[in-house]
Formats: sequence, structure tokens, C-alpha cells
Amino acid sequence: MTVKGEDRVEDFLERIRQAWDAGDAAGYAAQFAEDASYVFFMGDAMFGRAAIAQTHHEVFTRWQKGTRMAVKPVNVRMPNKFTAVVTTVGGIGTGDRIKFDKFQTFTLHRREGRWECVAFQNTEMSRRSKPPTAPEESRTTGSAPQATPGPGSGRAAGSVRPCSWPETACAVR
Repeated sequence: MTVKGEDRVEDFLERIRQAWDAGDAAGYAAQFAEDASYVFFMGDAMFGRAAIAQTHHEVFTRWQKGTRMAVKPVNVRMPNKFTAVVTTVGGIGTGDRIKFDKFQTFTLHRREGRWECVAFQNTEMSRRSKPPTAPEESRTTGSAPQATPGPGSGRAAGSVRPCSWPETACAVR
């Protein structure tokens, strides 16, 4: 759901990707709520924007220096007009094409017309979830499926158009 002049889920994902690509820990953390929760694929958790910024400074200057991100929404649900639950596939790497090897769940809250992440979970894909040859994403994010708002939004509840991983029709851009 997009209200004229308001942020789209795709805009949020593009800001995340651009900050990662630039190695900008402060810019990356700015996309998260002040009290956000953030769970790494290895099972570690952190809480708060300051912790996200500090940790990602280390990530961008040491372990993942020079990497870039690919991210594609595969499911977007809106329980109400201020909340979006976004499931994505993503990956990081250094080439022009980056393999998807993680599932992420972003719980977004619309604040002053702009999406910010209040909770994030990053999980490594199981072998069963990966196609025989894992798809790769070009440097752009995919288009998010159209969401159907739920209770409190004035529209019927429901999820977005079904989009099963690794269906390629989910993202065209």
C-alpha cells in the first residue's frame, strides 16, 4: 500500500541496500527504530539503533569491507496501514551478481510517512530452500508484491499475492 507522498517498502529496502553498499554504518542504522531489535543469521541479537550502528561499523570496516547487498521482497503483509511485515531473500558479495543465501524478515513501522524497521531477523537458507543453482540478483532490488492492508486500515485483511521462493515473477525491475 502506498499513500501519495509516503514511503514505499521498496524505498526502505533501497535505502538499506545503498547504505550497505557505501559501508555507511550510521546511514544503515538510521533505517532502524531507536529501540529496534536485530538478529543476525548466526543467532546473535542486538537492541537499539546505537548498537546496530556500532556493530555495523565493525562489519563494514573489517569482516564485510567492500561488500554489496542484493535484496528482493518475496512477501509483504500489512496488518494495518502503519505496519508492514516484509520477507525478503538476500545476500552480500563483491561481484556484479550476488547469490541469495539468506531469508530476512523486516517488521516495518510507518513513522511520519517513512518506513523504519522495528525488528529484523536474518536467517541462512537451508539446503532445501536453495534452488539447485541459487538465483542471483542484479544490483537492484526487486519490486515488492502489492500488499493488502489488514484490520485498522479500512480495508480487508489478507496477505499479498502469493509469491513462493524462488518464483521470479515476484521481482521485476
